[in-house]
Amino acid sequence: MADRLLIIRLSKVLSPKDILSEIKNAESNKIYSNIVMGFNTAVNVANAISYCIEKNKRGILHLTSIDFMATNAFTKLLISNYGKTGTYMAEKLSLEGYLNLLGAKDQSLVSMNEDNVFRLCLSSIDSDIVDKFGLTCEEVVKRLCRKGDS
Repeated sequence: MADRLLIIRLSKVLSPKDILSEIKNAESNKIYSNIVMGFNTAVNVANAISYCIEKNKRGILHLTSIDFMATNAFTKLLISNYGKTGTYMAEKLSLEGYLNLLGAKDQSLVSMNEDNVFRLCLSSIDSDIVDKFGLTCEEVVKRLCRKGDS
């Protein structure tokens, strides 16, 4: 079926208008130091999807950053690049909390590492997608904090 369809899997996608709510959420909610994931901008995802349509891409594509970062480190980088100061509590998410976030009832669905880090990390092997639309987490933050473009 993947030879006839394009399946796009996304990481956390943010736009510049999301920055203030991310900072506000960081100050009022828990930020977890043991969730590692990729990030992307809404504009970058839209451009990648347009490219996939134009090039008639097929298969499974992962539109995410080319590197991965703990959510608390990403939030700290976002806050500092936006020119804000903020405080937040970084905590470790429990396996039970992680299963609740996923809506999973069965612990066997999740592979746990000894370091109790949950990795939500996917990457695309389609080299032209990576070459054209691959951003690092730091580049995602810089684009989000730049005026007029993301």
